[in-house]
Formats: sequence, C-alpha cells, structure tokens
Amino acid sequence: MKRYIILFIISTLIASLLLQCEKQENIDYSKELRWTTYTTSDGLAGNYVESIAIDKEGNKWFGTDGGVSKFDDNTWTIYTTSDGLVSNYVQKISIDNEGNKWFLSHKEISKFDGNTWTNYTISDFLVSDAFFYTIAIDKAGNKWFGTNMGVLKFDGNTWINYTISDGLVSNYVYTIAVDRKGNMWFGTNEGVSNFDGNAWKNYMNSDGISLNNVYRIAGDKKGNMWFLTEISNGCVSKFDGRKWTNYKFPTSSESFCEFSFSDKHEYCTIATIDAQDNLWVVRGFEHYESGCGGDICPSWYWNNIIFFDGKKWTTVYGDCPSENQFNFSSFAIDKENNKWFGTNNGVKKLSN
Repeated sequence: MKRYIILFIISTLIASLLLQCEKQENIDYSKELRWTTYTTSDGLAGNYVESIAIDKEGNKWFGTDGGVSKFDDNTWTIYTTSDGLVSNYVQKISIDNEGNKWFLSHKEISKFDGNTWTNYTISDFLVSDAFFYTIAIDKAGNKWFGTNMGVLKFDGNTWINYTISDGLVSNYVYTIAVDRKGNMWFGTNEGVSNFDGNAWKNYMNSDGISLNNVYRIAGDKKGNMWFLTEISNGCVSKFDGRKWTNYKFPTSSESFCEFSFSDKHEYCTIATIDAQDNLWVVRGFEHYESGCGGDICPSWYWNNIIFFDGKKWTTVYGDCPSENQFNFSSFAIDKENNKWFGTNNGVKKLSN
C-alpha cells in the first residue's frame, strides 16, 4: 500500500511540474508585462548598455559606456579603468568555462578572473588595425573574435588570424556562434561561414539564406541555427543542416510601430533562444538626418522586441521613435527566465 502511495505522490509532483512548464511556455506576452528599469542612479556604470552576460552564480554583468557593472540582484559593483579594465567602453562580454570574464572594446580586450585583470592590446594581436565586433568561446575554451580583418582565435597562448584566404566568406565578421557539435559559425556582410576546425563551408543568398548581411546567429536545442538579416527579404532564416527556411514578419500595421521615414533601412539586431526554444528578436532601422556638424548622418532605432514560438509572432515591446525611447542593444535570459535588455537608457528587466 505504501508503495502505491509513494508512486501516487511522485506522479502528482511530475504532473504539477509539467503543468508549470506548460504554463511557462504559454505566457501571453501581448498582455501588460512587468518591466523594471535600472540606470546609473541604481548602480550602473553607464546608461548605454551594449552587452549583458550572466555567470553560473546568477550575477549579471553589464558592459556600458562608463565601465562594467556587476549585479547580484541586491548589490551593484562597478569596474572601470581605475580597477584594471582596459577601456571604459565595453561592447561585448563573454564568460568562459573557468568563470573568467572577457570584456571587449573596439580595439582592446580585458580578462578578469575575479581578482586579477589581464589586458590585451594592439601589440598582442597579429593584425594591428583590427576593429572588434564580437566574441564567442568554444567548448575547448578557445576565444574567437570577429573583426574587420577576419577572425582572431586565441587559445590562451597563441593568436591565429583566419581571413578570406583561408576560406572565410568575408573579412567583416559581425557575429559568431558555436553549434551543438562545436562547429563555428561566422556571420558577415557577404554571407555565413561554417568552420569545423578543418574545412570551411560558405552559405550565401544563392544557397537559401534570406540575405548576405548577417547581424546575429543563435542555435536552438534541436540543432537549428537561426540567422538575422534585413527586413527587406524576411529578416529571419533557419538552417537545419540541410535546408533553409526564411520567415517574414507580419506587416507593420499588424504588429509594429509604423515607421514613417522614407529612407529607413530596416534590419534585426539581436537574437536569443529561450529555455523553451522560442526565438526572441529585436527589430530596428536606421535613417539619415541632418547633424554631425552639418553633415548627414545615420540615426538608429532598435525598439521592437518580438517573440516567435515557431508559428506566431508577438510584439513584446514596440515604441515608436521618440526623444525618450529605449533602443535595445543587448539581451540575456537568467535561470528564472527573466529577460534582461540593455538599452541606451539603462537596463530593462522583463520579469517572468
């Protein structure tokens, strides 16, 4: 009898957990949501938040235009050049398997092990004019940096530079991702390159990807790779290893703010896959206006957060351009499924 009671309790607990998971998967993001905004008045080093990373302990690390901020959900800690950071402008953060934090600026790199800072500058690299766009860390702990002069790989001792002469489709590498098999994916202005450590394979619009300009790459649990390009031809492409599938957003009148600029250039800038394999996308655009000392210069608006469950697109946040708008520039999801967005006006947290 005790055996049946125990089995009943276990089955009840499992059913309860499954029900909770089902509820989590079916969150209605179209309804009013719980947003919290953090700025320099709360403890951020700077209000322009270019990057976010979350470590194994759940600490949030924010790269800003005024240094790095660490947030443990209670206390803020700021790190700047006075502490050892190579530059106060931090555009990318990545955390390796040993817990070291890697901070990327345009031309320098800092590594922080929790106690000691190690900085890498132009004199350490193989290419003196490299401008950094992104960083990714593979399963072996190698660091891969996307630049305007190809890809730099760093194993902790040696730097290797891969360019078009090695098989890369373009030397302008905007985004890097590692798939489940450990293969490297590089998004460029001329298409996508895949590298398994030995051979290169390139994919372009003629192969099935929406457009050649690839701004972000993300992989899901099924092994699919997702690529963000420009709105004009769909913006989102999925590759399952054999075939490409391109997805188009609904029209602006159905889901998004209607952008009135005639010269706008629309594209997608951020991609993240959540625990339920849903795709999160930030859609934005640029247009040209007067300024820059009388010259015509671009203005960027990254202000639509879109959620895709594989069937339906839902706008989670969709402000029209305004003086106090939030431009979303980075995105991370914590263990509690809260979404953290870096913006030009601080950090916005979407509570689960």
